[in-house]
Amino acid sequence: MTNDQLEHLIRLRGAWQMRRPDDPAETPRRVVLPTSWPAEGAGTLLLTRRFQRPPVAAGRERVRLRLEAVAGLVSVRLNGDELARPAAGTEALELDVEGLLRARNELVLEVAPPAPGAEPSPWGAIALVIGPTEARA
Repeated sequence: MTNDQLEHLIRLRGAWQMRRPDDPAETPRRVVLPTSWPAEGAGTLLLTRRFQRPPVAAGRERVRLRLEAVAGLVSVRLNGDELARPAAGTEALELDVEGLLRARNELVLEVAPPAPGAEPSPWGAIALVIGPTEARA
């Protein structure tokens, strides 16, 4: 049995809120991931998603945050703390969040979508991954 078969994914598809960071008074727009970016080129965007801490077996399982198809990802914040500021060109990232989760959590992704005219492709396959704390043979 491989580690992939031991993983349980909680996909964070719906309930995202999108707004521009320079206008906190803007009413956020609901987004379902993966998404396609607006053709008019919206500039930098903030995607916010709230979620509850998933149940895990203490000492036997851990929680990671898996981000795939995230070209243009500028930063990842969890509960107000910056977890990552990926290098330009990063399209996938996995972060250990086990010790950082609370009962209620807020994930914020800062994204610089591609310029208008770029090849459209679905953006954002985001999931919480529950898996074993140690690799098993």
